[in-house]
Amino acid sequence: HPGIKIQFNEGFRVCMRQVIIFRVVAGQKYGFGHLRRCVSIAQGFTRDDLQIFFFINRDTHARQYLQRNGFEILSARDFSGFISNSASCLNVKGVVFDLKQDVTAEIAACRLGRIPVLLIDNFSPARIAADVVVYPVSHFPVEDLDWTGFNGKLLVGSKYFPVAPEFITAKNRRIRRQNIPPEITLTFGGSDPLNQTGKYVRFLRQIPVNYKITVILGPGYSHSEQINKLVTGDNRFQII
Repeated sequence: HPGIKIQFNEGFRVCMRQVIIFRVVAGQKYGFGHLRRCVSIAQGFTRDDLQIFFFINRDTHARQYLQRNGFEILSARDFSGFISNSASCLNVKGVVFDLKQDVTAEIAACRLGRIPVLLIDNFSPARIAADVVVYPVSHFPVEDLDWTGFNGKLLVGSKYFPVAPEFITAKNRRIRRQNIPPEITLTFGGSDPLNQTGKYVRFLRQIPVNYKITVILGPGYSHSEQINKLVTGDNRFQII
């Protein structure tokens, strides 16, 4: 289709495999949490006959992250048009939506193409049309929302939270610590749009204890210079 571009990684082989598409928005404005957990889900697919694509906005950091992890990127003017015109050619067998926006029209296009839809952490009217709706971390009883017309499956709770493989590996490690000062690791995701990092760095600077404090700044964080000035002269801090 002339309106569609596919960004292939080196070594990609075109074949008639079944396709799963992840529809995600990420970047400095939105954060990287939605993208990160979708990558965790995608990494859980082990079938050789599946091909994973990501349909994502044009944020440079998000796209570089996907490329580093070996995923293919779809680019088009709009997702609904892509699904309507090209989904059958790519043999799409499912779409995972993980974004806050109302994607009712996009899900409708999927349903017209008889493509199953999984929607994660979205409270918009789009949830009514999805086949499966997942709220891995719900801050209020989602059952109290109006679910009139919903015929899908609702999954709520931390047991549905996608955990990255490296965290599962780290959980099983035994770490022996002797005569090592306590450590604090501070991180607020890929962009931290509310600058919680600055708030907690100021707080930790006031604690008169010999902790090692590691501050991890994401690729979309825009206050790096401010943080480095805050910790100048305080050898407890390490900025990554």
